[in-house]
Amino acid sequence: MRRILAFIAILLFCGTAAANGIFGSGTVASSSGGSSSPVVVVCQSGTPVSTNGVVTFGMTLATCTVPANLLGPNGFLKIFTQWSAPNSSTYKFPQVLWGATLLDQYYWNGTNGYALTLQIANQGVTNSQMTTNVSNGTLSYTQTSLDTTQPQTISFTGGNRLGTAIATTAVSANGTYCTATVASGAYPTGDFVYAAGITMSGTSASCANVGTSSSSTVSVTNISSTQFEYPCSCASGTSATTQGTVQDITPITLSGYQVIAYPHN
Repeated sequence: MRRILAFIAILLFCGTAAANGIFGSGTVASSSGGSSSPVVVVCQSGTPVSTNGVVTFGMTLATCTVPANLLGPNGFLKIFTQWSAPNSSTYKFPQVLWGATLLDQYYWNGTNGYALTLQIANQGVTNSQMTTNVSNGTLSYTQTSLDTTQPQTISFTGGNRLGTAIATTAVSANGTYCTATVASGAYPTGDFVYAAGITMSGTSASCANVGTSSSSTVSVTNISSTQFEYPCSCASGTSATTQGTVQDITPITLSGYQVIAYPHN
């Protein structure tokens, strides 16, 4: 008898869970308390997309189109994003845009990742929304007036900054990589480097200089707190006769996102 009662309890739980969207799609009661609206996963992805070695205020990494008339006058969207970056002191910032309006961005340095969560809610009409940022335990609001009877685009963009220049104290090459030594603050693996003003011994005196002030394609491998290496074309055994400076470009990666709609008539 106990087994039968336990089995019935499990069935009742699963039925309730399915109705509430715990297992797959579910429904949400309308504001009038009558008919219900489906919960819709508008878009989602777990494929990482990165700015790589480019300094940018806002590179578009992904977009999501909210179909026309998906949201009723009381409908709303929930946006979940996950971001990652090398653990450097250089600032990076994730951004979410609703149409052309920047809903929120978060500047961070040091830590490896951040989760940005937003809610966009129609305000009783289909062309007025209030967006709430619920990421940090404190609420911030943005008012917008997009017409949700038309398709609207959510954009996920990433930005970063060029780091502070650090003087090299030594640079040596092994034919494939240059090893740069600095007094402190060697860049973490995954950063990109811009190096300038270095003169190497041998025929290719400028071979250790890589990248430009706005972009770089040379990634860094950390060796210690004072050394890192990066690809260069200098001959093995050559070293710097004149020291220069290095600056890092920390990429920001959109690790994943999901947009869920609660349509509500």
